[in-house]
Amino acid sequence: MATKVRWRNAPLEKDYEAATRYLSLVLGPRRASTVTRALRAAPIERHVGRDLMRAAGYGPSAYDDKSQRKEIEKGRSLAPVLIVRNARDARVIIADGYHRLGAVCELDPECQVPCKVV
Repeated sequence: MATKVRWRNAPLEKDYEAATRYLSLVLGPRRASTVTRALRAAPIERHVGRDLMRAAGYGPSAYDDKSQRKEIEKGRSLAPVLIVRNARDARVIIADGYHRLGAVCELDPECQVPCKVV
């Protein structure tokens, strides 16, 4: 029997903080703050996990995260993934949730992943 992935209804504050830290490295601090505010206001969407990984430029070898898989197996709810469109590179940036997404894709690459996209 396949493991059922449970999702929270919204990201946690720590997820937004992690997204801001990561985006500060990629986009700079000012732009990171602006994008994080937009992520907070964005609605939850659902996208196929494998498509999210491909859009970010990650291959199947990125799907390995044992600690996140253990959380899934224990039935703990995962926070939605935070995604930023990067039109310049025709990619998306996984601002927060890379390991969650990888673990879920390892279990079921076709799963519907809740995420916020800006």
